[in-house]
Amino acid sequence: MPRFNVLGRLEIIHDGRSIAPSPPKMRCVLAILVVRANQLVHPDCLIEELWGHTPPKSAMTTLQTYIYHLRRMFAEEGLDLDGEELLVTRHPGYVLRIPRNALDSEVFEQLATDGHEYLQRGLAGRGRAEGCP
Repeated sequence: MPRFNVLGRLEIIHDGRSIAPSPPKMRCVLAILVVRANQLVHPDCLIEELWGHTPPKSAMTTLQTYIYHLRRMFAEEGLDLDGEELLVTRHPGYVLRIPRNALDSEVFEQLATDGHEYLQRGLAGRGRAEGCP
């Protein structure tokens, strides 16, 4: 299963390899989709993040090209889940389907919540044993 890292450098870890697109705007699209994993992201949101309030006339076509290249990268790297695309089109936008516990920020938040609960219950040693290496 691929792991998605947004804490620090944006990257996808799969089979011990670090995967990330090099073009800056394509990385930005990936970052937005990862941060909003499993949610519908409207193209207007992506366009505004990429070009601000004055996008070029070709913004939609260029965005679609970035999406195409991300899909191709996912397929070439074997990141699709059980034969289904990781990045899907859902009218009127896109959804990046990331499995539970595959996003480092979600894992961090869960570990922090668990640690706080263990601490509140006087079980700090248990939290250390279960959560952190």
